[in-house]
Amino acid sequence: KQSSGFLTTYKALAAYTVPKIDVLLSGTLSSRPGVSLSANLVVPSAQIAPSLGRPLSGGANVTINLLEPNTMFGDRINQVDMRVGKVLRFGTSRATFSLDVLNLFNTDAILAYNPTFNATWPTPTTVITARLARVIAQFDW
Repeated sequence: KQSSGFLTTYKALAAYTVPKIDVLLSGTLSSRPGVSLSANLVVPSAQIAPSLGRPLSGGANVTINLLEPNTMFGDRINQVDMRVGKVLRFGTSRATFSLDVLNLFNTDAILAYNPTFNATWPTPTTVITARLARVIAQFDW
């Protein structure tokens, strides 16, 4: 895990059409800081009552974050997406057939952690969507 005072998000996009053969190539790169971590400890009212000299209202438990907010972060989240397409022309009309691949390198970056402080902290609860391919057909007339 990292601790940093300055966090930067990087994004890049490139697109190119290969002339004469009408092939479309494009890609995106996204790199953003990992999510902010928290370590929440649930403290029973009975443990707090002696220091307050009274029980908590409603006898409820208190949740205390053991980390100062935005001081500890998960790993960076990097993702690369790409598209390859072919343009077919029919007089004044055209059709574009494309293949998109999202999360090209199939990273398993963690998007969310269980914030409860216990023996297994920090357990990942959500990861980035796995590699996904989709076919697209677009018709222009």
